[in-house]
Amino acid sequence: MLEEDLHNIIFSMGAESKSMPNKYHNLWLLDERLTFNSYTTSDKQLRTNKHVDSDSQKEPDLMIYDFPWAYPDAPNNINSIY
Repeated sequence: MLEEDLHNIIFSMGAESKSMPNKYHNLWLLDERLTFNSYTTSDKQLRTNKHVDSDSQKEPDLMIYDFPWAYPDAPNNINSIY
């Protein structure tokens, strides 16, 4: 029961980021960088996740994706990124 309560405080079980706005999760409690991610899902089978090619029925507590993008000011010069 305590694990479920703690889990729901951080990110609701069975939810995904498309259906849950940022203000309703507390991923920042684990690491503040997790607040800004591309996609998050919780307690859903891997085979139901469109981002993973798997037939597994395992359900990770949290699965967080971040697709980084870099925009250098000059394509051949990566001294600064916007």
